[in-house]
Amino acid sequence: MQTRICPFRAGSAGGFTLAEALIATAIVGISFISLYAGLIQGNKIIADSQHDMRATEVMAQQMETVRLYTWDQLTNSGFIPLNNTISFYPAGMTNQVQGTGISYYEAMTVTNSGLTEAYSNDLKEVIVSVLWTNQSGPHQRQMTTLVSHYGIQNYVYTGN
Repeated sequence: MQTRICPFRAGSAGGFTLAEALIATAIVGISFISLYAGLIQGNKIIADSQHDMRATEVMAQQMETVRLYTWDQLTNSGFIPLNNTISFYPAGMTNQVQGTGISYYEAMTVTNSGLTEAYSNDLKEVIVSVLWTNQSGPHQRQMTTLVSHYGIQNYVYTGN
C-alpha cells in the first residue's frame, strides 16, 4: 500500500476557485484605487502648500519694502502703490503660455494704528493682503505690522 503525502484528494486540481479569484481581484483593485487617490491628494496638498508659500514670499517682500519707506512717503497718499499683480510661473513654464502659472493680487492699506497711547500719532498700521485662485478655489493671506515715525528707515537714509 502506497501513502500519499499530497494534501489534495486524488484527482483534484490545485488551483483557485472562481470566488477566490474574484475576491482577490476586488482587493487588488480597491488597493490600487486607494493608492492612486492618495497620490492625487498628496500632489494637491503639495501644490496648495507651494502656492501658500509663494503668497507668503510676496507679502514678506512687500513688508521689507515698507521698512525702507520714509515716514513722509508712508503717510502721503499716492507714493506707495496700493495694488499690484505678481505672476508666478513654475519651472519649465513661460509667460507666453496662456493659462499657466498663478497670479497673486496684492493690496496694501496704511491706516492709523488704533492705539490710544500718547505716541499713537507716530505709528501707522500697514496691512498687506494677497489673493490668488488655483484649482482648489480662491485663497487669501494677510500680514499686519506697525511702522514707527522714528523707526529703522531713519537710520537707513541718514546714517545715524
